[in-house]
Amino acid sequence: MRLSRMRSVVAITWKRHAFVLGSALTGTKTCIADILVQTQYEGCESIDWRRNFVFSSFGLCYLGAFQYVQYTLWFPRLFPGTGAISVGKRVAFDQIINTGMWYYPLFYVVQNMVMTSRFDTRTAREGLTRYRANVVADMTNCWKLWVPMQVINFSLVPVHLRVPFAAGVSFVWSCILSALRGDMKPIEVSGDMIMKPIKVE
Repeated sequence: MRLSRMRSVVAITWKRHAFVLGSALTGTKTCIADILVQTQYEGCESIDWRRNFVFSSFGLCYLGAFQYVQYTLWFPRLFPGTGAISVGKRVAFDQIINTGMWYYPLFYVVQNMVMTSRFDTRTAREGLTRYRANVVADMTNCWKLWVPMQVINFSLVPVHLRVPFAAGVSFVWSCILSALRGDMKPIEVSGDMIMKPIKVE
């Protein structure tokens, strides 16, 4: 009885504060995912907190806050219903527009700026150049996990729980992204700070 009541309280609380809690959860899990990759997968003796800030802030602001608005406010209005066509449109928009045209370009720009401590248009362009070099491999890796998971998310998961569901799947994805694209460190060449080239997987 107590367990049932506790679940009810948690569900009500989450529904009332879905934006704040979802954003906090997503930022926290992205932070933890990168720390795990750095310490357990890469075997780093110390944590690169600048790199971790890239993932934590991106997880909080984009994966949490922005995608809450997208999944819970925009999608039900743009693609109403839970039929196959509506779900297909949501998945297509999410994986082509959201991921391919917003998520990855912004990630590379933010990463480039934070890792070099340069916040100018040149640094942004460098980030976009890295995005273009890796876009095919990045999108292929992303679709292998996210297309089936988003079909489930948009067809079966209640609207207010879509960000938490995505956050759970995204923990795995954040580990993958951190392992593949997280180890960018600034190097100095002729007095200028540039990024090491990213190996395209």
